[in-house]
Amino acid sequence: MWRLSSVRHKAVPPGRSLEDFKLKRREHEKVLRRARKDQQLVSKRLLLCEYVDETDTPMDANSGDQVIHLVHELQRSGQEKEPHLKALSNSLRNPSAQTVFIKHENSMHLLVGLLSGSQAQWRLLALQCLHELSQSHQPNVTLACVPATPYLLTYLSGQSTKLTELCLYTLGNLCPDSDVVRDKLLAQGIIPALNNCMESQRYNLAVVEAVGFTLSQLLQAKDAAEKIIPMVLASGLPSNLLSVLTPDPQFGLAPAIECAWCLHYLTCSTLDNSALRADGALSKCSSLLVSLGGAVSKGNKEDGMELLVWPLLRSVGNLLSSGPTEDMSSQVGDLHLLPVLCALARAYLPSHPALARESIWVLNNLTADSSEFCTALLDLNLVPELIQLLPFSQGINTMILRVLCNIAHKTNGNCSQLAQARLVPALCATLRMSEPDIVALSLEVLFMLVAGCPQAAEEFVEQNGVALLEAVQYNGEGDIRQRAAHLLEHHLPSQHTLSLSSLPRVAVAPPDAPSLPLGSVQSRHLKLPSCGLDGRLNQLLQQALRELNLPETQDLLPGVGHSDQCLCVLGSPLPYLSMLLDAGQRTPGDALLCLSPSWLSRSSSSSLMVHKAVTFDLGGRTFLSSFSPPRKVTYFLSCDPYLNEEVTHETDCPIGSSGSLGKLWGDVLTSRVLLQKASINTPPTLALLNPSAETTLQEGIVGAVELVLLRKPLKSNLDLIRNKVFSFLESKAVRHSDKVVLRHSGARFVGQAASKPVFLSLDSMEEVWAGVVQLLRGLLPGEAALLEGFCPPLKHQAHLEVRTWEEYTGGPPPIPDLSFRLCAVVTRSPQDIPLIYKLVCRVGASDAPLSHHQSLCQSLETTLKECGFTDPMFAVSLRHLATKTALDCLRLVMETESNMSSEKRGGVNAQTDMIGVDLLFTSDGATIKPVVLGFHPSLCLQYSYPDQEWEIKSSDSEMEACRGTLLLTPLIRSQRYLMRGKTVLVIGAGGYSKNFIWEVASHYQLKVILVDGDPNHSASKMVDHFFAVPDLADHQQDEQHCMLICDWLTASDLHPDGCVCFWDDCVILTSQICNKLRLRGPLPGAVSIAKEKSRTHLHLLSYAVPCLHVESVSDLNKAAERGLGRPGAAQNGIVRFPAVMKLEYGAGAVGVRKVDSLAQSVAHFERIGGDLKEETDHPGIGLGWGNAMTLMEYVGGTEHDIDVIIFSGQLEGAFVSDNGPTRPPTFTETTAQMPTGLAADKRGQLIKAAYHACLGCGLRDGVYNIELKMTELGPRLIEINARMGGFYLRDWILQLYGVDLVLAAFMIACGVRPRLPSVSDLPAGGHFAGVMCVVSQHLQALRTTSSLTYLRSLHQKGAICLSELAAADELIAGEYEEPFCNVAMRDTCAERARQRLLALSQALGLHCPPHYDLTFFLSQFS
Repeated sequence: MWRLSSVRHKAVPPGRSLEDFKLKRREHEKVLRRARKDQQLVSKRLLLCEYVDETDTPMDANSGDQVIHLVHELQRSGQEKEPHLKALSNSLRNPSAQTVFIKHENSMHLLVGLLSGSQAQWRLLALQCLHELSQSHQPNVTLACVPATPYLLTYLSGQSTKLTELCLYTLGNLCPDSDVVRDKLLAQGIIPALNNCMESQRYNLAVVEAVGFTLSQLLQAKDAAEKIIPMVLASGLPSNLLSVLTPDPQFGLAPAIECAWCLHYLTCSTLDNSALRADGALSKCSSLLVSLGGAVSKGNKEDGMELLVWPLLRSVGNLLSSGPTEDMSSQVGDLHLLPVLCALARAYLPSHPALARESIWVLNNLTADSSEFCTALLDLNLVPELIQLLPFSQGINTMILRVLCNIAHKTNGNCSQLAQARLVPALCATLRMSEPDIVALSLEVLFMLVAGCPQAAEEFVEQNGVALLEAVQYNGEGDIRQRAAHLLEHHLPSQHTLSLSSLPRVAVAPPDAPSLPLGSVQSRHLKLPSCGLDGRLNQLLQQALRELNLPETQDLLPGVGHSDQCLCVLGSPLPYLSMLLDAGQRTPGDALLCLSPSWLSRSSSSSLMVHKAVTFDLGGRTFLSSFSPPRKVTYFLSCDPYLNEEVTHETDCPIGSSGSLGKLWGDVLTSRVLLQKASINTPPTLALLNPSAETTLQEGIVGAVELVLLRKPLKSNLDLIRNKVFSFLESKAVRHSDKVVLRHSGARFVGQAASKPVFLSLDSMEEVWAGVVQLLRGLLPGEAALLEGFCPPLKHQAHLEVRTWEEYTGGPPPIPDLSFRLCAVVTRSPQDIPLIYKLVCRVGASDAPLSHHQSLCQSLETTLKECGFTDPMFAVSLRHLATKTALDCLRLVMETESNMSSEKRGGVNAQTDMIGVDLLFTSDGATIKPVVLGFHPSLCLQYSYPDQEWEIKSSDSEMEACRGTLLLTPLIRSQRYLMRGKTVLVIGAGGYSKNFIWEVASHYQLKVILVDGDPNHSASKMVDHFFAVPDLADHQQDEQHCMLICDWLTASDLHPDGCVCFWDDCVILTSQICNKLRLRGPLPGAVSIAKEKSRTHLHLLSYAVPCLHVESVSDLNKAAERGLGRPGAAQNGIVRFPAVMKLEYGAGAVGVRKVDSLAQSVAHFERIGGDLKEETDHPGIGLGWGNAMTLMEYVGGTEHDIDVIIFSGQLEGAFVSDNGPTRPPTFTETTAQMPTGLAADKRGQLIKAAYHACLGCGLRDGVYNIELKMTELGPRLIEINARMGGFYLRDWILQLYGVDLVLAAFMIACGVRPRLPSVSDLPAGGHFAGVMCVVSQHLQALRTTSSLTYLRSLHQKGAICLSELAAADELIAGEYEEPFCNVAMRDTCAERARQRLLALSQALGLHCPPHYDLTFFLSQFS
């Protein structure tokens, strides 16, 4: 047996020495790296060389004379050297000028003297000149710079970042071109200097990037392995390189790229990488690859990311091949690296095939000596992905074949699984290729495959493989010919002696299961008996996955974790497959399918527990999982064939469809009676019901439904029944049709094919009667026979066609008469609002009843066109009508269930969260009306899912306002269940506007421990525990308060599950308590950065605005001396006028004012200093932190609030609203609207900016409010509020999106991830437009036409949305005012919402031009 050893980049091709190969590779890489580095260096030079006049250009003619002149000027200029140094730096960009300069006597001595002098500005300019010289590719220029290198190394430990960075790039440019220079630098201690520089500047990523560049230049030397690498390994540089591998989201990839290339040069230049492995290089690089691969697999291929992936791959591959294999698994980490490598190969195949090849190369090194990784490749079903890449050349197929060799070599079981993965046909294809290497490797894989798996040999013969081998034997050379002959003689059966086992095997499917080959249905790993009901359900699942082009179910690998959330479906996989797959994408591993009730149990506390299930994961992958201990179900759905299992009765978890409710709404008779009571059209129906003891329906007529209760004995009542039937057939409701429909109704026929309706002609009433009698004889108690009038489907009016006889006889066959009906899936929002999820048509011939199973599924628009209705507005009208009818049906369901007992609903938390409505359109010639046929939630959802991609989503605002998602309610209900009974510590009760929080906590059954400074606060009586800290507003004592609160909790034996804050004043104290109690929450340092506005901007690299921290007038005067307000100040990060002055720690826009000059700034600062000194002057706006101010440069553009939900640094939700123009000069908010009116890309920019700003400050867990402005140059930050957004935002988001920010904040504090169906694209249920009422402008109206009493009454009627921000007794005007309340209008159209708000405001007296002109304040939204 022949087997490949592991491959690495250092492999030596035949006939070439190791040194020659290294030299050629390094020379090639040096060219590439030099090009890339030069490009980066230019950008750095432009950044650092701000002293050089950019209008000057390098000289071509007389440049030498100019340089000599500048040298002479420098020698005699005294203190006026600066302009001459600038000019010299600019001149030295010219190569000829560089030569003249170094040849001129004492020129380099002069430059070194200036470099070592005491004048900092001259030193920096001299270094810039030296840097220009280092760009030269002439060896003599490089050598001339050697006298300056000791000073360059010395300055690496200096305090000037600009000087250090420029020294590093200069050294990096000098060292690769000359052995003399490099040896000199090594002797002078460049390696320790680089190490010390990196350690001291590790948080300055620009310097770290420069260190990486210089080190990589050194490591590319020919003698690096002997001279340089031992010194690097002996220093602390490898560990420092590893510490900065993770890219910084603000700075970018560059530092990580430089360090990764350094690691690559280290690993490929020595055979002993034990020191690097001991430092955790393999683990760190592997982990980072997994992270990058995850981003790439989601389509996030950031520009330049491949420059980081490439050296990481090479480093991992070389580390794998140079060390012992025993500890490989522990150093590589988990098995997630395997799918990541496959994902990288697949993603970069079109653009960077060489990178794809190296991904497979690393995979080869992983599998060469590890049975564990080989087995994992099979278990993770990654082999089919590799097989798909075999047709690709450029070394990719070669590497893949080597990986397959490694797998097949391990065990015979691996060979069997490779055969099952359809490897044999792929090998037949590679054996036809012309490359000898490919053929040889294919023969090796084939040899191990047929030796370890006899079935593979039989399959190879069936694929005409013998003829292939004979061709290889005839055309091949030497070794290839011998291998082919060996296979033919010893391992392949003769074509004439095939055994019966090699013939295709066809399994006989159960009568009610699809007839499919058993081997194609049964998963390789899913060990379920195929004869039982659970086995048949598994076959259905595998078939459905294949139809969706998804992998089959596998066994779950050990050690895979999961969250506390558990969405569970019991029954057939088909009805809720779409929901399970979507849930697998948003919350991997938390969507479970139980194929048998035995996989579930009920605990003593009535909780439903899962012991075994099929879990749904990312990419549509499914795994058979066993749980020990069992998982607690947090949301449950059941469907056929386990609709009403005993184990699911009376459980306490949320249930989206219980057996009792499924039977109720699936029963055609019951649903039609209720629909008729709600005035919703149904077919005219005569129901003949065999009553049972549980029957609640009364005999009589309800709308178009007549109910007749059958009495025993049946024979004696046949005449009465006959009269009822014939009277119905002759009635006006049925007479207009030519046929009737006969069907069953009852629990036995819910969702079953047995209840299929039958069409009967009205021409033969006796035949109809015979059919009725036949149904009556088979009725069980509680079942009914339904005779209903046929509702003719909507058809286009026929038109006369004139054809010749030849056209009639020789033309195409006539088009069949088509009919259609609609299937609507309606979901229930968390606020109990019906929303449309899907609306599709089922199309078929009109001469037979349409079924979900045997009809075409297509859009309403396409169907109407095929029926001759070409007017697009007609399609819009019908869609509106169908949507309204479907939504009315769910309203009926919700109203009915609200009046039912928990026992009848099937559980205390049981309700119908989604229904399927079957309806059709019919016409009497004058009007078109919708007719509801019944409710079939599982069938409507099941048979429309595969076609969801083409479903047309209306751009109409009314339709968008009622669009829902399938996952929102299950996720929200599941999360509420998880939070029930948890204890939350809340710091700071806040003002009047926060009173709703305690009611919300009670609604979600949370226990609240409240800490506040007011012992008589009204909230103290609304919570479970209250602790008063009188001087809580004095934030100088926050650390003491933290200890006091924690001690009180311990003494009171209180153990909160989380700690959270909704009051801006207490955010830092809250973070300190979280840190002390080890609860989830932002770190104190991160909150401190966000709390101090100027510090926020100075900390962030992106989206920040120039600002100044002001504690005294002298701060403003000093800033003026540095250029405050002058033209060009922004280039130096100094504030320009106009600017905005605000309290550094303020809230609610109190004390904010626009200033146009230094004098105005001083005046406003002094005014604030006199009016707002301490907390008692204006409670709740942050004066407990002091009254320091920030001066921020004024930024134009539109203002927006972005409310984000972040958990463990991952964005879980984002909501954007627009703010109207503020009231000058105080910046008080006037109007707002939600959702934003910005385009989707602009909205995405705002969300990205808000998210990155939070991460940049270190806010990784919480609900935060970020204020941004959208300028012409993109988003710019105003401020970050490290708590939930205030005012109206929570109410609007809850009503529009169904997401409660209060609950999200509680969840994050308790460590529960608040998953949503979409991070930033949830459908909005309408539009809000609101106006702020302020006492100074609306005092008269708020006392008369807009009194709180009247506004509350309008709010209760649903006419407006009122957000009360202050108590009624706070109706007092003042200079530093905050909004009193917000009045908003909601509509399905944004423009109508604004128009209605303006009209209402005029009526209420809130529109007060010119001082409070709502026409102007709302104009920005149009």
